[in-house]
Amino acid sequence: MDGNGLGDAERHAAQDDLRRMLADLIKAELASTDEAAVARWREEALRLRDDLIERLGSLGDVDVHLDALWAQARQEAQDDLLVQAEENVKPVLQAQCLFTLPELTAPNFSFEAAAARIRMSAATG
Repeated sequence: MDGNGLGDAERHAAQDDLRRMLADLIKAELASTDEAAVARWREEALRLRDDLIERLGSLGDVDVHLDALWAQARQEAQDDLLVQAEENVKPVLQAQCLFTLPELTAPNFSFEAAAARIRMSAATG
């Protein structure tokens, strides 16, 4: 167990949930024309986020390897068939995570604002 009260298995599970949340955010933006899929991804991302708030509250970006999780989430999202089906999507998302852990777990977190940040990043590379 580390100084934050998480054992290795708990930390890995939390990291996996965080990666899934990031992938859902990215997919929701990249496949934005499929409203049903976006609604599912939004719901799952917000559910995961609610669970992660308590589990990751005392950890920082480095503690959870946020940039590595972002890279994995980015690849997972780009491999999704619904994302690939959108002909106009040729995203170039930066290598470093667009968010900090405190931003992702903040009480005023907005899925829509997060998606907008991803959209702007994909547009500008």
